[in-house]
Parts: sequence; C-alpha cells; structure tokens
Amino acid sequence: MLVFQAFPFSLSVLWRYVVVFPVLLVALIVYGLIGGILSALIGLLIPGLSVLISFFVGASSGVIPMLVGSRLGLQACEVSPSNSYRKFVFPAVIYGAVEAIGISVAAALIAALSIGAVSVGGGVPEDPAAFFATLTPVHIMMLSGVVILLFAAICALRAGFLVPIAAASIGRDPNGRPYTPFNHFGAFFLQLFAVVAISFVGAVFFFALFIVGLTAIYGPSALVDEVQLIGEMTTGAVPFSVTAPMIATIVAYTLLASWAFSYQCAGGVLAYLRLSGGAVRKTPSTETLVQPAPQPTTSSGPKMSSEELRALRKSREFR
Repeated sequence: MLVFQAFPFSLSVLWRYVVVFPVLLVALIVYGLIGGILSALIGLLIPGLSVLISFFVGASSGVIPMLVGSRLGLQACEVSPSNSYRKFVFPAVIYGAVEAIGISVAAALIAALSIGAVSVGGGVPEDPAAFFATLTPVHIMMLSGVVILLFAAICALRAGFLVPIAAASIGRDPNGRPYTPFNHFGAFFLQLFAVVAISFVGAVFFFALFIVGLTAIYGPSALVDEVQLIGEMTTGAVPFSVTAPMIATIVAYTLLASWAFSYQCAGGVLAYLRLSGGAVRKTPSTETLVQPAPQPTTSSGPKMSSEELRALRKSREFR
C-alpha cells in the first residue's frame, strides 16, 4: 500500500531535503524580500494590489518546499527533470493561492458552524475565560468535531495537490507530456489523504514526545523559562542569548517538519510513478552509457561431408 511504501521512501527524501535545506531557506528569504519590495513599490501606486501580492508571495512560500521535496524524490528514482528551479514560482503561486483560499473558506464556514453550535440557548460571551467556562461536554464534543472537520479539509486539499505538485517539480505530466496545471488533481486521493494526515499527526506526536523528554531532562519549568526568555529578548529587556533547550527545540521542530514534508512528497512521487507506468524519461545510468564492445564472430567455411574428408586425406597421402 502506498501509505506504507511512502514511509521508507520518505527517509530517502529527508536526507536529501536536509542537505539542501540551508540553500532553500536562503532562497525563501530572498524570495520573500523581493516579494515584499515589489509589494511596497506597487502599493505606492495601487494600495489594494500590494495586499494581493503579499498574499500570493506568502501562499506560494508554503508550496515551494513541496516542489523541492518532490523533485528530490523523483531524482532519487532517477527521473530527470525538464525544467529549472526558476519555473517553480508560477505553479507555487497557483497551488498556494488555491490551497490558502480553500482553507480560508473552510475555516470560515467551520468557525460559523462552531459559533452557532456553542451559542445555542444563549449568546457567545465576549470574555474568552467566561466563554470556555460556559462550555458543556456537549459543546466540547461539537467543537472537537469542528476541529476535526477543519483538519480533514486541510488534509484533503493538500492530498489533492500532491500529484500535480510532483508533475510541476520536473515539468512533465505522468504520461511524459509537458506539465499541465491541475492535471491528475485528486489522484490516489484516499491513500494520499492518509499520508497527509499521518504526516501532520505524526509530527505533532513526536514533537510532544520530545517536549516530554526535554521537560524530564531540564525540569518542569524549563519550557516556561525559555518562553519568558524569548519574550524578553524580543522586547529588548535582556540581551540575545542561546540556550541548549532552545537549540534542541529548533532542531527537533525543523527535522520533524522536514520529515512531514518529505513523507507527503514521497506519497506524491509514488502516486506519480504509478500513474506514469514508465512513461517518464529516466536518467541514463553508467551501465547504459558504456556499452560492451561486440565480440568478433569467427566465420568458418562450409562444412565438408565424410566422403570429401576421406578423399582429401588420400590426396595428401599420395603427395
């Protein structure tokens, strides 16, 4: 099953992703700076358009890592890309915008549903503490269901885009033709939905285990002290400093987030390869580049009969 096959393959994608992560991080920072400068300049002429550009830049920044991970996964399977990294911007903007709009609409509908659920029989208190104090077990169950619906909507949107993202990462559809936006959207939906859900839940679960282990090592108040220290550094109350728990938390969060991306990319790549059926062009290996020299064939004359052989021997005897 694709869900289980994607797990070992995600580790192959992960180590490649970790290698290119510093370059990717710098590229995303530069991309954000260029988008911010462009948005500010255009905002001087058309203020409303600057908001739209900022939205597209922010939305596409979340898809670019998926494109990079999918490309690394396909290259690990010896599938050669036909496009450059510069061509990631257009599909990242399209898919990022559609995904962000879809999640926003789903969140708005689900938020309205949750407010309606908890306000049955009375208004919603303005004070958050009073609001949570008035919740009954039935309300808590309703809100939990709403959160699950929102999580399912996020997973469904991401699962639908995994195969198109894999195709966009190398510039070719699974049939070997040039990349077509939204082609095979929703392919292998149920299996990829499970991959996305497992990646999110697994990352949160292992990060929670890490926090528990960190608390056991440094004490229950370690996290509270770290949060207070970060807050004081942001306000300038204390000079900037780095502690071991802070570094460990950043490294753990980065690795788990990278694994979640890698697992999703691995699922999309495997689905893409199944749809391709061998139609995509693979990078030639050294075995195909160096062909063995053909062996010379020894030619022999026509075979002689037994009578001819006896006559030949007799003629040699009389010489």
